[in-house]
Amino acid sequence: MSTLAQEIALSAPSSFSIGRIIGQSGGIFGRNLSPFLIVSLLINAPFIALVVWIDYRALQPGLAQSARDYRIALSLLQMMTSALAQASLTYGTLEDLRGRRPTIAACFSVAWRSAAPLIGATALYTVAGVLALVAFVVPAVVLYLLWWVYVPAIVVEGLGISASFARSRALTAGRRWRILGLTLATLLLLIAGLFIVELPIHLLLGRFGGEVAGTLLAEVYGAFFSVVTAVGYYTLRIEKEGVDIEAIAQVFG
Repeated sequence: MSTLAQEIALSAPSSFSIGRIIGQSGGIFGRNLSPFLIVSLLINAPFIALVVWIDYRALQPGLAQSARDYRIALSLLQMMTSALAQASLTYGTLEDLRGRRPTIAACFSVAWRSAAPLIGATALYTVAGVLALVAFVVPAVVLYLLWWVYVPAIVVEGLGISASFARSRALTAGRRWRILGLTLATLLLLIAGLFIVELPIHLLLGRFGGEVAGTLLAEVYGAFFSVVTAVGYYTLRIEKEGVDIEAIAQVFG
């Protein structure tokens, strides 16, 4: 698309509506709740097991400091497993948008097929994000908005690490305030869920039970936000390039 055409597209009424994307994502997530949660929980199982073990050790006398020593490794593991889970749900979301029912096996297959560039890009993203956060919080947020759809760019377009970041910058241009608003809106859903779910369990089962519930709820939120990101990527492609879902998802056959 030419520069003039891009400017016209961005000045036209936007299809990138926060409410519409959340509503559409909720419908997709609800229709595919079981396979999406199974895939996400299985891919994230190493992270979930480790965080539960750390939470348990942190409650034992004399082991709290030892548990905290694992936090860096835990964060790195979370970034890697979350990227793979997002890749699998990106495929599942686009299949649903095509009117197809995504299978668990196919979601896994797509994630593993994209594993090498995903892990490399996520490692770079993590390092850059930490450095930006240390420098000042605003650059970290800007980096997040610039690279918001780097995972779908890898999964759907088969791009490498640097190309996926460049592609994300191009797609998110002109829509980053809306992406920030979309992210904050979904975070409010997570906060509400924590109050509704984690707090009562914490009161009934104690601190450890509440932390386990919070971890599992965060995984459900992560799965939902993966769908939101995939729908956002799909919307940006349609808005800026005028392509349809079949053209976007043709890589999946």
